[in-house]
Amino acid sequence: MERGDTVIGPAVSAVEGARRDEDSRREEWARRDEELQRQEVERQELIMISLLRHDTQTIGDAQRIDQGRFLVSVALSKGKAMANTKFTLAQGAASRWFVQEIDLKPLQNAGFGGKAPAK
Repeated sequence: MERGDTVIGPAVSAVEGARRDEDSRREEWARRDEELQRQEVERQELIMISLLRHDTQTIGDAQRIDQGRFLVSVALSKGKAMANTKFTLAQGAASRWFVQEIDLKPLQNAGFGGKAPAK
């Protein structure tokens, strides 16, 4: 019996150690994935801030599109750059309104965000 314990004991310890190592690797990859997701969200936020920076705006009438959402035309200007784009608004809890989507392409094409205007 002792002979088996001396063989099985180290084997069980090795398996448990490998399992702990695998759990540690999974936790590390999960942390890295969360960090990459956070960095991507921050990158996208910076791009949107850059594209939406403007001197003047004119907000058009809201058009109901579906499921309580509205499409709003917005004209933005920054220096000599001018663009018309669309914001999709949705009503959330407590009657609060949120921007659900912004069509950024017209802003990019007009040179907002530091990019040269498309010709």
